[in-house]
Amino acid sequence: MSDGQQTKVLVGWVYNLRKDQVEEELKKRNVDFDENSNLNELRKLLAQTLRSEKNLQDEQVDQKEENPSHENVHEETETESSHSDTESEMSDTPKLEFRLDKGDWETFADRLEVYFLAKGTVDNKKVATALTKFDEEAFKLLKSLCAPKKPIELTYEELTKMMKEQLNPAPSEVMERCNFNRAKQEQTESIADFAARLKKLALNCNFKDQLQTALRDQLVCGLKDHETRVELFKKTSLTFDTAFTEAVAREKAVQNAEGSQKALQNRDSQQRTVFAFRQTNQGHGHNNQNSKQSSQQQNRSSGQQKQQATSQRGSYVCYCCDYVENVLKPVGSLENLQVTLNDKTLKLGCFVLPGKGPPLIGRQWLAAFGLWPLMANSTNSISLNKIQDCNIPSIREQLVIEFKLLFGDTPGLFNKGKLKIYLKENAKPIALKARHVAYAMKPLVEDEISRLVRLGHLVPVESSEWATPIVIVNKSDNTIRICGDYKLSINEYIIVNKHPLPRIEDVFAAMQGGKKFTELDLAHAYMQFEVEESSQQYLTIATHLGLYRYTKMPEGISTCPGDFQTFIENTIRGVKNTIAYLDNIYVTGSTDEEHLENLKQVCTRLQESGFAIDKDGLHKSSSKVKAIVEAPKPENAKQLLSILGLINFYERFLEHRSDKLKPLYDCANSKEFFWSEACDNAFKVIKEELISPRVLAHYDPNEQLVLACDASDYGLSAILSHKYKDGSERPIAYAAKRIPKKEMHRAIIDKEAAAIVFGFKKFYDYIFGKEIILRTDHEPLKRIFGPKTGIPLTATSSLQRWAYLLSGFKYKIEHIKSKDNGNCDALSRLPIEDDSDVFESNYTAINYITSELDILDSNAIAAETKSCKVLSKIMMYITSDWPSYDKLTDHEKKYYSKRTEFFVDENCILWGHRVVVPMSLQPFVLKELHLSHLGIVKIKMLARSYVWWPGIDNDIEQLVNSCKVCLEERKKPPNIPLTPWPWPNKAWSRIHCDFLGPFMGHMYLVVIDAHSKWPEVIDFHNNTKAEKLISKFRDIFARHGLANHIVTDNGPQFTSDLFQNYLKKLGIKHTFSPPYHPATNGAAENFVGIFKDKVNKIVKGGRALEDAINIFLFDYRSVSHSTTGKSPAFLMTKREMRTRFDSLRPRTENTVYEKQHAQIVQRKGSRRVSLEEGDTIMIDNYGKGDKKIEGTIVKQLSPSTYDVQIKPDKICKRHADQIISVAPGKKTVRRSKRLKNKCKVSS
Repeated sequence: MSDGQQTKVLVGWVYNLRKDQVEEELKKRNVDFDENSNLNELRKLLAQTLRSEKNLQDEQVDQKEENPSHENVHEETETESSHSDTESEMSDTPKLEFRLDKGDWETFADRLEVYFLAKGTVDNKKVATALTKFDEEAFKLLKSLCAPKKPIELTYEELTKMMKEQLNPAPSEVMERCNFNRAKQEQTESIADFAARLKKLALNCNFKDQLQTALRDQLVCGLKDHETRVELFKKTSLTFDTAFTEAVAREKAVQNAEGSQKALQNRDSQQRTVFAFRQTNQGHGHNNQNSKQSSQQQNRSSGQQKQQATSQRGSYVCYCCDYVENVLKPVGSLENLQVTLNDKTLKLGCFVLPGKGPPLIGRQWLAAFGLWPLMANSTNSISLNKIQDCNIPSIREQLVIEFKLLFGDTPGLFNKGKLKIYLKENAKPIALKARHVAYAMKPLVEDEISRLVRLGHLVPVESSEWATPIVIVNKSDNTIRICGDYKLSINEYIIVNKHPLPRIEDVFAAMQGGKKFTELDLAHAYMQFEVEESSQQYLTIATHLGLYRYTKMPEGISTCPGDFQTFIENTIRGVKNTIAYLDNIYVTGSTDEEHLENLKQVCTRLQESGFAIDKDGLHKSSSKVKAIVEAPKPENAKQLLSILGLINFYERFLEHRSDKLKPLYDCANSKEFFWSEACDNAFKVIKEELISPRVLAHYDPNEQLVLACDASDYGLSAILSHKYKDGSERPIAYAAKRIPKKEMHRAIIDKEAAAIVFGFKKFYDYIFGKEIILRTDHEPLKRIFGPKTGIPLTATSSLQRWAYLLSGFKYKIEHIKSKDNGNCDALSRLPIEDDSDVFESNYTAINYITSELDILDSNAIAAETKSCKVLSKIMMYITSDWPSYDKLTDHEKKYYSKRTEFFVDENCILWGHRVVVPMSLQPFVLKELHLSHLGIVKIKMLARSYVWWPGIDNDIEQLVNSCKVCLEERKKPPNIPLTPWPWPNKAWSRIHCDFLGPFMGHMYLVVIDAHSKWPEVIDFHNNTKAEKLISKFRDIFARHGLANHIVTDNGPQFTSDLFQNYLKKLGIKHTFSPPYHPATNGAAENFVGIFKDKVNKIVKGGRALEDAINIFLFDYRSVSHSTTGKSPAFLMTKREMRTRFDSLRPRTENTVYEKQHAQIVQRKGSRRVSLEEGDTIMIDNYGKGDKKIEGTIVKQLSPSTYDVQIKPDKICKRHADQIISVAPGKKTVRRSKRLKNKCKVSS
């Protein structure tokens, strides 16, 4: 590492320190500093101090190196001089060393070259010098690499090459270029650092002459600042150096502008503050008619447009001027204001100027209180130069001005870490296909995807193992939001960060002692956190445009709450009276000043971390018992019965229930509903009981939470309860809401779903981050809102939006009977006014259809729907309750399966984005759908984006199939499945024939045997008449015999009477293939293609046409056919043909000879026999009598067998092994060699 790099590393850590840590480091080094300096100034001071210490250490080292040993300075001979150099090098403390476990070889080699140059090392000493810089492990490695040579025997070039190939092998050029092209400027990376990183990445890319071009392209494309990229794209002749200079200059300009703004803010914040308490009701101005206006505008007097005139020049003539010293005319003035400071009260006057900004204090007031001239080292604890209005609402405006980046319109980006997703071991990738998008919605989806790509939230990808379908949610401003339905894919396998969320006790403890409280709400909180590149693959979404990956944390991921809480707690840790609950940060203080100081610390931390805050993120809490306290009295018997159901639900906690509530029971049992004063008193009693400690429980984070929801025609309700281990339940909070009149038309499923959303929003602080039990008495919602079920495409936009909202919570949904949901039923029938935002205006499908198809008008559809007997009843069922399936008519039953997905909008029935068309309009719609004469599939696709009715698919098919124009112009239909010819069980049973050509000036007849695939090719030259065809078939039949069946096309030769009569006489069946359908005669047709291709190639290889045909036929007949697995020759002749390749195999006779010879060699026999005809011999006797008998050789039958005559009339056959020669005239007895030798000795 170079010295410059060491210095950079030495001070780099400084810029990660907080202000208190920087101050501590400066104090350790006894450095004087101003405590009022901002964090950047203190960091720079500490960095300069560290650099100074480094430079001092380097000077001391250099001084040591400049004073080497003088022992051999005056040596004169060359040998002695070189010896002195070596001793000097060896005696120095070695700063340069290569350690195998830590060192980088390329860096060491570069430094070694510099070392040789500085020391003047000659070539023959480089190896020895380099080896002295190796540690033991490195030396051992080199020794093993160069064996059997010794390291000292290598040249320097061999040494460096050997080490480089071992320690720094050449990387893959493709991979290096891939890494280079993927390089992007990091959020906290300067352009200079980015350019240096690009140059380093390009080292092994082998760009050669294109290096500067590649660096320029990647620098421009990888810049994080969009405006800088646009400016560079405008340049016509742009080089790397020009692009780098322009980008750095623009970066510096932006930094200087921000720095000056911060310096101005820091200067203002360092000025101490005087608080003036104005009593405007006692003021008397010169302009009495403007006194009221002046009093109102005093808080808004210009502070940014004026300064203390001539305050720096010492003149006491006071003007009101702006920054360019333009005199400002006051709106009015105030006199005799009573101002108190440090127990000193004076009556003073002031001017009121136009414009906005904080009030300023002038020198006259300062002089009156003895604070002028200003003293830099004043010990007075009073703040100077500025009046701070102690109005809490103005703090918000002050913070927005002071922390512009934090409260700006640009999206925030957390820069202290990234989200990483960890999966379970058994996780298997899930890739789901994209969901269908209605045609009218596609432009909106494409615009939203383009917007997210521009913001950097999405990036397109080619492929991914993970893919999650999207859900399209309509927003109230007629735009959409796309969301990943991650509960179908990744959520099941994520290892969830179980970082605990603050309990209510923790929040109370942090807020203790505060009187005023501030809540900060992060804007689009999750999207302010980047996702690590390795985890982005899990967040891939599948759209009709392709695959995209989220680069920021999306909603709906199960691990988000824990990770988010971890990040935000680390950011604000250490700030007093502050606590974060996910994206809400609560701040307070024991005094207003401490509250403001804590708030500024939080804002500073958040701004430094890159966050952005919602400027309108101020929320108020609501009473958890308001729904009970303000519940209206029942107006009918049904509402009274719901109240009694609520009472019965909590009866175990209500003492003396029957006595206190007797009037209510009497009223319920009477024939006519009459609400008496006694009923009113009993109703008040029950409300007090329900909010008393006997019924209402305190929230306990360790107990199970149950959220029960219900809806009536006009109200929503939700009750949050604790379910204890003994099975009992006690409510924690009640909530109810009257449905607005404009939303009364909604389907019952929408109202029931809205009740659930109302409950989640109302009790958000209790249930977010915890797994709860959700109860509803509307069973279809269990399928729609189930944690592991996909969001139906045909659901209403509000249901899709709510399903996505609930995907960020953890819950188990339970369906209960309506009678068991009595507590919620009562509140839904006695709702109160509540301003919770649940219902949003939907830009539904009826708007899309009206804008896309002029033939459909919502008013006409609504009118026909109302007049239709079936649809009018269906609409009534949708807005109330559906009867059982058995009670429906046959026509109504066709709608029953989709009952949970229908909704009513503008008096039209819709199924998702599709309008249900009344029967009277269906023919008209079908006609318009078929106006362009599209095919069945296209018309169905078009219809599925706009309209629906039972049996619409069948109606479309019948319409298209009955359209005469479509039938006449229809293209060839798809082929039927292949029907192969049956395979004959004998050769030459069925043959397929076809003419081939003209091919190279000739016409050929091709004949294929269906059983063996044996081909015959006959050259007809240019004469294909029937007479010659018959002649050639006579030759073929003479060789192979008559076939049973011939298959041909409809050529004139084959259809001629002459050929037909010839086949008829021979008893051969003749079949023709259909005209213009050659596939029927596929055996011949396929061979024709193969013949042309192969013969043409053989001819191009230099062979004559006739030779080429014979070569092809010879090989084709002898090679196994792919269909039969046997060669045509074998199936045709029951033997394989001998080919030119058989000579490569050993011949059988040679093999037999070799085997026999081997047997002879292996057999142990040393006797040599030479017998001739007439020789007297002794042979083995296998009959009765002597063991051997005498005979005479009559004939030699083979090299080892003979005919032997033993009697005049008897000849027998014997092998040589069975024969013993007899000397002439002497009868010998067979003896062993040992006995024979004995006989010779004795004789």
